[in-house]
Amino acid sequence: MNKIWLLTVFIILTTVNLKAQPNNDLLQAIERFRKAIIDIDEDKLDQLTFSNLSYGHSNGHIENKTEFIKSLETGKYNFLSIVLTDQTVIHSGNIAIVRHGLSADTHDLGKSEAKLKLHVLTVWEKDKSRKWRLLARQAVRI
Repeated sequence: MNKIWLLTVFIILTTVNLKAQPNNDLLQAIERFRKAIIDIDEDKLDQLTFSNLSYGHSNGHIENKTEFIKSLETGKYNFLSIVLTDQTVIHSGNIAIVRHGLSADTHDLGKSEAKLKLHVLTVWEKDKSRKWRLLARQAVRI
């Protein structure tokens, strides 16, 4: 009886872990992206985004991938810290829709340091190598 019980528990835990893995990979990609924005790590930002990225800012400005990375490199947008809250994830095949709150300390080019509060929607897709990459982002001020 104990062997059957242990086998059942093992199967349940393995199944739960397999189902959680895609979400864990996605959450890790989101965290790497958050850090790459703060560190202005061009290589990581490149790896974590698709070439046809659509990056919408809370001021209504929309950038492609090249413009988004250049805006960080030049200091046009400069994030000193970013905290994500109340994150939700909806999966649909190889696509994930992620919503979260974003609080940040910023020091954009030519401006004083400021605090920023946003609601953000991102769309992530698994690429051919099964890694999550950002396809689209839109933010609104709160």
